[in-house]
Amino acid sequence: MPDRIGDLEVIRPENFAVANAVGAAIAQISGETDRVFTLIEGRTRESVLAEAEAEAREKAIAAGALAETLEVIEREDMPLAYLPGNATRIHVKVVGEMGAHHG
Repeated sequence: MPDRIGDLEVIRPENFAVANAVGAAIAQISGETDRVFTLIEGRTRESVLAEAEAEAREKAIAAGALAETLEVIEREDMPLAYLPGNATRIHVKVVGEMGAHHG
């Protein structure tokens, strides 16, 4: 690795070689749903939001997150007037801590 880049000195903090591994070890695991739902046949905005959140939670758990640590960090509901069936695009993202069996 160079000690200089152009006129700039390269500064390497202590343990720089393992910084990425530490970041990966403490990173949270996420699950995400982003799709269009239609509000027909008795489906409400609340019910499709709950369905999208459940899907995102299942994906995070499947990726190794502990269910009891999951929290919703993003929730978007965008009605799509140009589609029939009272459609809405829902995006939900959840994150959680990594389970011990993945560490």
